[in-house]
Amino acid sequence: MAETSARVLVVDDEADTRNLLRLRLGNEGYEVGLAADGWDALEQIAQELPDLVITDLMMPRVDGVALIKRLRGSADTASLPIILLSGRDRAVDLAFGLEAGADDYVAKPFDYAELSARVKSLLRRVRGTFAEQADPAARGHVAALLGAKGGVGTTTIAANVGVALARAGTATILVDLRPVRGTIAALLGIAPRRRLDRLPLTRPEVLTKTMIEDTLLPHPSGLRVLLGPSGEQETPPADGVKALIEGLRRLAGVVLADIDGSDDVFGQATLKVAEQVWVVTEPEPTSVDRAETMVKLLEQRGVRPRVIHVLANQTSPTMTLGVAEIAARVGRPVAHAIGAVPQACAEAVRRGTPLVDLGPDLPSVKALTALAETIATKRPPITGSLPDHEPAPASAARAALKSAVERQQSG
Repeated sequence: MAETSARVLVVDDEADTRNLLRLRLGNEGYEVGLAADGWDALEQIAQELPDLVITDLMMPRVDGVALIKRLRGSADTASLPIILLSGRDRAVDLAFGLEAGADDYVAKPFDYAELSARVKSLLRRVRGTFAEQADPAARGHVAALLGAKGGVGTTTIAANVGVALARAGTATILVDLRPVRGTIAALLGIAPRRRLDRLPLTRPEVLTKTMIEDTLLPHPSGLRVLLGPSGEQETPPADGVKALIEGLRRLAGVVLADIDGSDDVFGQATLKVAEQVWVVTEPEPTSVDRAETMVKLLEQRGVRPRVIHVLANQTSPTMTLGVAEIAARVGRPVAHAIGAVPQACAEAVRRGTPLVDLGPDLPSVKALTALAETIATKRPPITGSLPDHEPAPASAARAALKSAVERQQSG
């Protein structure tokens, strides 16, 4: 039996519906429990936890929405898969049912083939992709990137490292947790169809992994992206952001978070669970001094010193402060360094493609790939390096870029 050998609890005040689903689901190999209303369902669930619940919306005593809220409010049933059935207006039911925490919705009168497919899909998702949720050690780890100041290229690095991780086979979610709208969508060439604004972060008790997964945007590399807030909604509470990050950890091996350096709710929640915090600085005095301040602030906020790493990003060839001087100023070694490639960056922007997809032999791409490997493996990073001299002549840089573009076109 495929997704069978699972226990499904059917909650409906109509006896005909209960009996039909008991027969049809039973024929597929499911163990089926029946409840006439939400109160009856809660009593049964307290005795034996099902693998999935199918519940009607309108019922006496405890209706479907109240049942879902009760289940989402308990640690034992917060992740229980729930499909909502209703014969009322679909838009109204979606608004109430999904906000309460239902994972899926099927309208009455329903086609059993559709309902069966949704049951199987939801069970596969829970048993497969989310099977690690019961084991904290199996949850994905969080790597946060924040700039010592604006304009140091933090978001560009986050986008490219995310793609590099996905290309290497690491299940990765890139999440924009800046308090105002960021530029990740433009850098990756994806349409910003959904943002985290649609998630009920002000009511974390009803937030589900399915809601989060349905808000993620796909990238051709396999990377999944959660775009940050539009700035038009109220700031969510800390518990809401914490629930979001925990849900993301259950969906990926690596959660790569692009956060702001300010002490906002998104940054605070991320820094509490991050296993790697990358402070991005340009190799020039003002930025490095800001990086020193940022490192001290992070330690004052309780971030463990061993998870804080310095990343030097040479956004311009004229920035030639050496890694030894950066380390001396900040008080810790430069873990990784990315050299300047303005022509390649301009070409990537023109094409609407990440830099790491432009040419694997470009030095900056190799540096970004090395950073991605450090994040994926959680190995202690080695000291990076930047040229202490003028970069290669422009003609050589153009030749390398031309070769990379030609390889991409021929592929």
